[in-house]
Amino acid sequence: MGFSLLVQNSEHRFRKGRSCLTNLLEFLDKVSGCVNSDDSVDIIFLDFARTINKVFHRKLALKLQAHGIDGKLLDWIVQWLNNRVQRSHLNTV
Repeated sequence: MGFSLLVQNSEHRFRKGRSCLTNLLEFLDKVSGCVNSDDSVDIIFLDFARTINKVFHRKLALKLQAHGIDGKLLDWIVQWLNNRVQRSHLNTV
């Protein structure tokens, strides 16, 4: 499977000419459009940067459920964390 098949058009990482800034600008444009059209907007920010290797995923799922996150959203988070690892490489080519 080629790289282009793994990365969706909405993805901003690893894409030439795209960055965190372009991601935020696109997001702001969509939210502003909804607000200007009097449409409702629900936004959830999830930051799992430190949970990948430091938190027992089952325990995280139980805590999220205890805080009222359940159903499809909890299933999505659990599936996203399933078999995911994070590595850092220093001085590699």
